[in-house]
Amino acid sequence: MPAALRRIALVLALVAAAGCGWLKPQATPILPAEELYQLGENQLNEKRYEDARKSFTKIVERHPNSSYAPRARFLLGEAFYRDAEFDKAIKEFETFLSFYPRHQIADLVQYRLAMAYYDQVKPIEQDQTLAKKALEAFKTVVKQYPESRYATDSLAKIDICRGASHRKRCGWPPTTSTRAIRARPASVSSWSSRTMCARSYTPRRSGCSPR
Repeated sequence: MPAALRRIALVLALVAAAGCGWLKPQATPILPAEELYQLGENQLNEKRYEDARKSFTKIVERHPNSSYAPRARFLLGEAFYRDAEFDKAIKEFETFLSFYPRHQIADLVQYRLAMAYYDQVKPIEQDQTLAKKALEAFKTVVKQYPESRYATDSLAKIDICRGASHRKRCGWPPTTSTRAIRARPASVSSWSSRTMCARSYTPRRSGCSPR
């Protein structure tokens, strides 16, 4: 092959190789933790729980050392909780407590862990294993966080759980107060990604809402 043709063939090969590079999909940029957190909050408020979980998961996985990571871990569990996926919510809340036992929202997370059990409690004539787990989780709130705003409500729930167990032992019929109460979604529209903390919550019967 003449030298001129070889040069042309080489140039065409280089152009083809470069063209293949241009066809490759561009890497998806990693959003900052703050942007992901704000996005996740908006999705949570809009009840787009699956999308919210994806946003919070990205924070946990891609920004594990960010100041947003602990709150993202909690809200990941909260998104499962509001979607009535209680077992997954429990797992996330327990993971938070194992990673951040002294975090400023640890009392809230322990309370939500207890509520995740409580909201699954079945009528009295059925197995009360979940009631016992809820009872122990509420006891932990009172014991470890006696000054928490959730301690008073936890004490009330302890009485309900104890009453449920007592009624079962005595063979009494269930009462309205001891039937499971499903969690009402709480608004987090007033949370700020810079200021949201445990003190911004006020417990309801089975939920939390900002002040």
